[in-house]
Amino acid sequence: MKIYLKNLSLYDQYRKILQMAGWYEGRIADIRSYEQEAYTSHIPLTKAMKNFLYEYAELNSILYLGFENTKGSASYDYTFKITLDQPYSLSNTKEYKEICSFAKEKTLCIGEMGYYYPAICAVGESGRLYLKHDYADSVEVFDSMIDTIAFELRTNKDLVCVSDLQE
Repeated sequence: MKIYLKNLSLYDQYRKILQMAGWYEGRIADIRSYEQEAYTSHIPLTKAMKNFLYEYAELNSILYLGFENTKGSASYDYTFKITLDQPYSLSNTKEYKEICSFAKEKTLCIGEMGYYYPAICAVGESGRLYLKHDYADSVEVFDSMIDTIAFELRTNKDLVCVSDLQE
């Protein structure tokens, strides 16, 4: 499926991207595996963390974005892999260790997400999101998923479409 976004505000474009990834208002995901991972890792799963996970856990898709300069051809990938498929391998990455060193709170590694080169993603006790790309020196901190998408696409203001198929 392909959705055209050109005439929407940036906020609405980002919201449509989330919807294509499987998110919807009022979503409540099964977070038992995250509760177990938090328990095993000695991380208290706060209400803010649970609220984030209920809304976004188990989003697992790669979408493709089209821009004006690609004439609307959806060829650039955006990954949402908020899953615990590989918790051990992700939580042992250099990027997640840098998130832990940077954050002033305990964090739970929840997957990968981002545009073109996905980042390791963690949620903190406060519900804030931490993203660390392997090519960047800094850890980025966000208050919402929309904020992460806005950051990832900050240099791409000519978004035309989102698709679940690469063209």
